Amino acid sequence: MKVIKPQRLGLLSRVFEYRGHFYFTVSILVFFPFESPSFLLPEVKLWQLLPKELGKDAVFDAAMPKPNPEVLVTGRAYPPGGELKPAVAVRVKLGSMDKKLYVMGDRFWQFGGPSAPIPFTEMPITFERAFGGPGYAFNPIGKGHVKLKDEFGREFHPLPNIENPANLIKSPGDKPKPAGFGAYDIMWPQRFSKFGTYDQKWLKEEFPGFAEDTDLSLFNTAPEDQWIKGEIAGDEPFQVENMHPERSVQSSRLPGVRGVCFIRQKTKEGEIFREIGTRIDTVHLLPHLQRGVVIFRGTTTVREDDAADILTLLIAAEEMTAAPKSADHYKAVMEARLDKEKGALLSLKDSDLLPPQRPPEVPLADEHGSDMDELVATENLLEKNLRNKIDKEVVKVREELKAMGLNPEDHIPKTPEPEPLPSLDNLVEYVESLNPIIEQAKKISAEAVADAKANLKATCEKAGLDYEKTLKKAEKSGGGPPKFSAKKEMEEIRLAREHMKASGIEIPEDKNVPPDDEIERRLIAAEQQLMDAYRRFAHFYPEAEVPEGEAAAMLRDEVIAAHRGGVSLANRDLTGVNLSNLDLTGIDLQGALLEGANFEGTNLAGANLAGAVLARANFTKAHLEGAALLGANLGRAILKEAQLTGGIDMTGATLMYADMSDASFQGAKLDRVDMFEAVFKGASFREIQGTMLNFIQSDLSGVSFANAHVLKCNFVETTLDNVDFTGATLTQSVFVTSKGTGMKFRGANAGNLRVVKESAFPGADFLGAFLDGSNLRGTNLEGADFSGAGMSNADFSECNMRGAKLYRAKAISSLFIRTDLSGAYAVSVNMMQAILQKAKLFGAVFQGANLFRADLARSEGDKNTSFEDAVVRQVRFVNPRKGSEA
Repeated sequence: MKVIKPQRLGLLSRVFEYRGHFYFTVSILVFFPFESPSFLLPEVKLWQLLPKELGKDAVFDAAMPKPNPEVLVTGRAYPPGGELKPAVAVRVKLGSMDKKLYVMGDRFWQFGGPSAPIPFTEMPITFERAFGGPGYAFNPIGKGHVKLKDEFGREFHPLPNIENPANLIKSPGDKPKPAGFGAYDIMWPQRFSKFGTYDQKWLKEEFPGFAEDTDLSLFNTAPEDQWIKGEIAGDEPFQVENMHPERSVQSSRLPGVRGVCFIRQKTKEGEIFREIGTRIDTVHLLPHLQRGVVIFRGTTTVREDDAADILTLLIAAEEMTAAPKSADHYKAVMEARLDKEKGALLSLKDSDLLPPQRPPEVPLADEHGSDMDELVATENLLEKNLRNKIDKEVVKVREELKAMGLNPEDHIPKTPEPEPLPSLDNLVEYVESLNPIIEQAKKISAEAVADAKANLKATCEKAGLDYEKTLKKAEKSGGGPPKFSAKKEMEEIRLAREHMKASGIEIPEDKNVPPDDEIERRLIAAEQQLMDAYRRFAHFYPEAEVPEGEAAAMLRDEVIAAHRGGVSLANRDLTGVNLSNLDLTGIDLQGALLEGANFEGTNLAGANLAGAVLARANFTKAHLEGAALLGANLGRAILKEAQLTGGIDMTGATLMYADMSDASFQGAKLDRVDMFEAVFKGASFREIQGTMLNFIQSDLSGVSFANAHVLKCNFVETTLDNVDFTGATLTQSVFVTSKGTGMKFRGANAGNLRVVKESAFPGADFLGAFLDGSNLRGTNLEGADFSGAGMSNADFSECNMRGAKLYRAKAISSLFIRTDLSGAYAVSVNMMQAILQKAKLFGAVFQGANLFRADLARSEGDKNTSFEDAVVRQVRFVNPRKGSEA
């Protein structure tokens, strides 16, 4: 089920079975401040607040429909003015409810009656403070029912702190009903007595649903004197007395909105879009925080016992005083949010699903960052810093112009004002508004390039030059290593000064100009930054120019001579060098600049290429056994049929866009290697060590990962036909929307594997594989072989496992909910305590299987389904049943 909701509405949902029908209940939570009730607060704020107020294990709402609207209050008593007082009366009034409680300090029985209350400034109004205690079923957690012992073993008999003014305790034998504003526990008689009759008739006809005679007011949790007569409209005023530390009287109103719910549901006739009507059945106030929650509830019948027939759920809120929005409006919103391209951005747009959210009249002191716009807004520190720098430069230039007798206004353009950031509601429109600008920029750029090429061609024709050769040289002119030299720049500065001095030009002193050593330091730092950027991103730069003719021959000879003489070439600029078909065993090229170099057919075994720039280099059929390539940049390199074996270390290397067709990386260490959009056809990754590798939109057909250790790797939208993971370790790896036939996972260690989002591995071989704790929910595994596999505590729910083999597999406590196991061969499988609810078992063979305490509720089979000699003790089975459609 996909959920569409605004950030400022909470959502709970639940399915229950009652009197032969399945019911789906939607609960819309509206969180509001007393100060400005129409300003709805983000759902996240509610869930942050509730554990602190109710306790981390408390149930805020059971998400069940309540026949009677009710008011719940979580809070504390505060004597007016914050003074110490022995007692105070608290009161809550909303609609037909007008309830008062007396709150008193700690007391105990003594001779002559109750002791004087101990003055207090704050007292929690909870059932722990109301009458009750051990042995008193109506409130076993209270106080006053029995005597207690203090830390010294002395007995004392406490009285409750909270009492009903109409039923005050007068003697130790009085047993009044517990007084409070909170929810009764479901196990207390006030609610438990409504559970109904659970007998053999229920077991036979209604299990596992509620008994036919269940009184659904069981889910009304508040005391009956907090039930509202009639309905709660949604804009009622309410008043609270003495439940806030500073405001002895709080007056406000409910938010004045109506809850809206639409669903997209699958029926026998097809998909339908329809509304679920809602009503307010709960108002929960937290007066000491000046916050409240209104809960709209809607219930409808569904066909499936987990509401799987509801495909999409949408909730919204509208102003009560405004005309309701049409169903077509919400259908359009739903369709737009389901759009794959724009849906993610639209999910941030609340205005389609909420009334206009005007800023609160009174600032909400404790709601810093409550607005989702503020939560995602950036501080734009970069822009601010740049603007500050520009402003300083402008001031400086203005002063210089004034000193020259010029008017700065005539020469300095006004700094443009920064564009305001788009709000979340306007984000989609803002992004779309940029598209024409981007397209226009592309058009202008394309036209400019075309004009430049035309001019160059005309110039070449006039000069008698080869246009194609000239164009190629021009395109490469911006490529290669950075030309900037700190040493050269400093030399030019010194020469300029000497020239000015020789010419008799006096150089004025400027305190803002740093000394030479500082200038040199900055220039060296700039040079290093440029070089670091090139080393990392050379494959994104324009292609470097390759030396030709005599220059190429001289560079090749220089490298050969250095290698023969054992001379290191570390960090040398050898861009475009042709070193093809040579024996360069053990050569030291650490950190060398080798973009576009040609190593085709060369032996580089044991070479040190760590940190080298090898972007666009040609390693076709090269041998790099045992070489070091840590951190090397091989972006766009050609590695066809190359041998990168012998434990080669490529940790942190870049292989973006590289062509590795038929290359062998057997035994290589490839931790954190970037292989974005690389070509892998026929490559071998047998026995590699690779952590956190990302294969995104890659075609890995025919690639072998046999006995490889690929931990925490991601395979996203990959093609995996005939990929071999035999004996591989795939722990915590993830496959997303990846598909392949003929895949092998035989004997693989794939614990905690994740295969999600329409992935398909039909016919895959998992023979003897370890898959404990894995999640393959929804994956197509038709005809896959899991014989002897360990697959306990795993999730195979909603998988297509038709014809799969599970012979002697171990699937203890695994999930097969709604899994299609038709024709599966599950002889001797161990599915002890597995859950196969609503599974399809037509023609499946479970001969000799262990199904002890397995849950087969509402699973379906036929006469060919076999449980011969299977262990079926304590198996849970419920006949398939379909609910009705609304």
